Amino acid sequence: AGSGKPPRRISVTDETDAAGFYAVKCLTTPLGRSVFFVAAREERGIWRGYDDPRPGALTQSMGPGSDIRHLAAHSRGGALFLWAAAGATQGQAGEGAFRTFVAENQDGADPWSSMRNLWRGGSCFGLTFDSERVYAGSFDAGVLEGDLNAPTFKWQAPDIKSGLPLR
Repeated sequence: AGSGKPPRRISVTDETDAAGFYAVKCLTTPLGRSVFFVAAREERGIWRGYDDPRPGALTQSMGPGSDIRHLAAHSRGGALFLWAAAGATQGQAGEGAFRTFVAENQDGADPWSSMRNLWRGGSCFGLTFDSERVYAGSFDAGVLEGDLNAPTFKWQAPDIKSGLPLR
């Protein structure tokens, strides 16, 4: 299945293209619009394009400075959110993750929110969701979880005495 169109290169910027990308996420908004996100290597940020992005038409969604290596989407209450998992320097607690509302157009895009509260897992390698919780695979603290209904979001790490072998 596919559009029948041959693949083509979608350029972000010459400098960003040369660094490469860690993650790509294509989503469909609640009103049926396609939106495309890419996480650039070398902490060069996240870029976004709508519909059929033309080379050079992507705009920066998250500025440079965070090592984003995984993107995940979560739909909640009719709204669509994009989450970005952040890498960490060895021995650091890390940033955990970031989240933004995926708008129907670039003008309605929200800023990214830090989802770092009580994160102590170092690098965040992946994110997944159920109806009420987010789960994050981490380098230093196993699988952390956060309650999406809580008035103040915070991560919870498993008890070190969970019965799993320590390394």
